[in-house]
Amino acid sequence: MNNVNGTEKSVRPPADQPVVLELEGITKRFPGILANDQVNLTLHRGEILALLGENGAGKSTLMNIIYGLYHADEGAVRLKGKPIQFANPREAIHSGIGMVHQHFQLIPVMTVAENVTLGEENTDPEALVAHSDASTGHRANGAPSGLSRAVQTGWGVLWRALLPILAIAAGLLIGQIALLLSYVIATHLVSGPPFDSFQFDSLPMAERGRQAFAAVYPN
Repeated sequence: MNNVNGTEKSVRPPADQPVVLELEGITKRFPGILANDQVNLTLHRGEILALLGENGAGKSTLMNIIYGLYHADEGAVRLKGKPIQFANPREAIHSGIGMVHQHFQLIPVMTVAENVTLGEENTDPEALVAHSDASTGHRANGAPSGLSRAVQTGWGVLWRALLPILAIAAGLLIGQIALLLSYVIATHLVSGPPFDSFQFDSLPMAERGRQAFAAVYPN
């Protein structure tokens, strides 16, 4: 490899293996920095290649260019003999090129494969792997059954219809609790013969509270 300030180590496959990935004259500049200068790299099928070098040698920059995260200022990238320029990492992954980033960019609880394919999960119900789950009422192809969809729709409509009623009921209940609490507090704020009698204690809570409030706030 040229001008990466590093060392290329690889396990070579048989000589007749085709070239899978080829980089020619890759140059990448950042403001005030020449990260890669005319870098050449060739990777054959079955080959394991390690790119070694000190910090700032341009290793990650070169890998990010292959991965579609950066775009080279000069040079060409060929995948299986065809020139490519990925617009983003999604295109690179779809072409079979994945990248495991440094540890601070990974999710520790995920496997290497899950980190590589993160964001590329197939969420199309029609393309899900066939399975059958009687407990959830799903069909074998992963799509909800008609009965399951009807139940979900009915529950959604019912919940939306009941929500205002439940909110009003909750408001009334909270109001009644607050009113009774205020009555209890008021009866403990007043004192004197009229309020220490058996007749006062035998009154309903609402009447006791009304009389207590009238004594506390005579106007």
